[in-house]
Amino acid sequence: MENLKYMYDSKGNFIDSTPYGSDEDIKLQFQNCSYILESFLGEKAIIENETIRAYTRLDSIEEGLEELREGEYIKDNEIMYIEKPSNFHIWDSKSTKWNYDKQLEIKSLNEELADLESTLSSKYDELDKAISRKLKTLEKRLNAEIAKLSVMIDEKYIKLEELEG
Repeated sequence: MENLKYMYDSKGNFIDSTPYGSDEDIKLQFQNCSYILESFLGEKAIIENETIRAYTRLDSIEEGLEELREGEYIKDNEIMYIEKPSNFHIWDSKSTKWNYDKQLEIKSLNEELADLESTLSSKYDELDKAISRKLKTLEKRLNAEIAKLSVMIDEKYIKLEELEG
């Protein structure tokens, strides 16, 4: 079986594909066919200097079909990317920079502390039950978990105090 041939009009719009016929026959059958290709370039292609090519992501962005993502900007007709430094940075597309948001980090720390303190409270409840049932192995494991959680909480509070200054 022959390979498919893909037809595009003079504006780069995909017309149809067919496995049959010479280029001359195809042009006779499809009057608005300007380009016959061996590969599919998508529903819309770019025409430059009477040659046809596939849309790039940059083309799509420039035509408003797609938007730049966080951390991306265009420089010298290329899409550049700056990696996000942390979860506490917000992309500013005008300045093409990541800006640190201290309040976002403080909020995150407070949420983490609330979760850790809730977990710590649950561990203390479990420890009380283990002590009353005289379950020494469980009591020992829970004490170790409580100690570890307490250190984590202390470290978070130190970080929070530094941020709140």
